[in-house]
Amino acid sequence: MFSFWKKTGSDNLGDIPIEARQAFEAGVEAMNRGDFARAAQLFEAAAAEAPGSAEAHCGLGVALIQVRRYEDARKALQRAVEIRKDFPEASFALGYVFNIEGKIEHAIWHYREALKSDPDFLDALVWLGRAFLADGDYEEAEKNLEAAAKIDPSSAEIQRLLGNVYQKIGRLAASEAAYEKALALDGNDYTAWYDFGCLLMGMSNLERAEDAFRKSLAIDEAFAAARNNLGLVLHYQHKHPQAIEEFKEALAQNADYAEAHNNLAKVYYHVGRLDDAEAEIRRALHVNPGLAGAWHNLSKIALRRGDAEEAALYCQRSLETDPTRAEAQHDLGVMYIMTGRLEDAAAALEKALFYDPTLAAARRKLAEIYLEMGFVDKAKDEFEAILSAEPDDNAARYNLGATLYRLGGVEAALAVFREVLEADPSHPFAATNIGLCLERLNRPGEAREFYRRAVEAAPDEEWTKKAREGLRRIEEGGGHSDETRS
Repeated sequence: MFSFWKKTGSDNLGDIPIEARQAFEAGVEAMNRGDFARAAQLFEAAAAEAPGSAEAHCGLGVALIQVRRYEDARKALQRAVEIRKDFPEASFALGYVFNIEGKIEHAIWHYREALKSDPDFLDALVWLGRAFLADGDYEEAEKNLEAAAKIDPSSAEIQRLLGNVYQKIGRLAASEAAYEKALALDGNDYTAWYDFGCLLMGMSNLERAEDAFRKSLAIDEAFAAARNNLGLVLHYQHKHPQAIEEFKEALAQNADYAEAHNNLAKVYYHVGRLDDAEAEIRRALHVNPGLAGAWHNLSKIALRRGDAEEAALYCQRSLETDPTRAEAQHDLGVMYIMTGRLEDAAAALEKALFYDPTLAAARRKLAEIYLEMGFVDKAKDEFEAILSAEPDDNAARYNLGATLYRLGGVEAALAVFREVLEADPSHPFAATNIGLCLERLNRPGEAREFYRRAVEAAPDEEWTKKAREGLRRIEEGGGHSDETRS
C-alpha cells in the first residue's frame, strides 16, 4: 500500500523553510522503515513550518492512515488537494480513506481525480477496480483492473482481483485462468487459493475445490473461512464425518462464526441428527438473528418432524430477512400445500419463480395447484414452460395433455398423449386417455384398441376402470366420458 511513498528526496517541495524540508525528509525516512507514528510527527512538524506545502500535508495524511487515524488523515489530505489541485497521490490517498470509511462513491470520485492527473497511476487503478467490485459495477471494475494488469502483468493481486470480477460476471473460464495466473505468480497467496476454491466449488469441481481450500489452509491454518468451505465441499462429496470435523475446527478458531454453525447443522440434518442440527442453528441465530439460511434450515427440521405450521413460521422468518431466497419461497409453498392453504401456496411458488425462473420443482407444484384450483389456462402455461426447459419430462407432457383436454383441445391432447405413450409404452394412464380422446372424436374403433391396451398393460391400476367403462360404452353404443386423469 502507498508504494509511491518509497522516496528518499524532497525535490517537489519547492521553496520552503529549511526546518520544514528537514522534517519532511526525516518523515519520508521514517515511512520507509515502517515507523509511521514517528513519520506522522515529522510530517506534522513540516506542515506547521510550511502550511502551504501540499506535500507535507499529503505525507501527514498517509502516515496517519497507517496508524488508523482516519479522520485526521482525511483532514490533512483534503488540505493537500485544496493547496494543489493536480496532486494524484493526495487524491488517491483521500479516496483510500473514504474507502476505509465505507463511502464508496466518494472513494471512486477521488480515485478518478488521481487518474485524471496520472492515467497510469497503478495504485489508483487497482483501488478503483476494488471499489467498483465492492459497489457491484463489474464492468468498470474489469476495465480498471485490466488496465492495471497491462501496467504490472506480474502482480498476483491484480490477477486475483480480475478472477473475482470474471467470476461475478459469469466468465468462469477467464476467472479460472486469472486465478491460475495469480497462483503461478504467488503460490503462497492463501486468499487466492481460497477464492479459486470458491470458484471451483461453484462450478461443482469438488475435488479441485477441496485441494484449493487445503492449500489455502496449509499456508494459513487459522483461516476459518477456508476451513468452513472445505467442510462444505466434503459435505457435498458425502464425506460427512470429515465435514463435521472441519466445521468444528472452524468454530474452534471462531466460536461466533454463524455460517459455520449453520453449515454444521446442515450436515447433522442430512445424517438425521435433528436435535444436534437444531442446537447448531440456534447458536447461529444467537450470533446473527438475521441469518436467513439458518431460519430456513430450522423450518426444514420442523417439517421433517411433521409440524408444517411451525415450519411455515420459520420459513416466513427467513423470507422476512431475504425475500429473494427462491428455495425458501418454494418450501413455504410446500408447507402451505400441506396445511391446505392453496392460494397462499400459489403466491409463494409464484415468488419462487420470480426470483429463480429455472426452479423446476416450484413450477411443477404451481402447475398442479393451478389445476386443483381450476386455473387450467395457467396450468397449461406452466406445463409448457416445464417442457420448454426439460423436453424429456414425460410427467409434465402427460399433465399438459390433461389440461388441453379439459380446455376442449381434444385433438391437441390426443397428440400429446400419443407422445407420452411413445416415450413410455407402459404408462398406466396414457393409453386410457388416448381412448377417451378418440371416443370423444367419434372414433370408437381406435378408442377400443387403446382401452384394451390400457387394461392389458395395467389391469390393477385404478385408472383402468375408466378403460373398462369405455369398452362397455363402445360395446353398448353409449356416449363418451368427459373425464381424463391429471
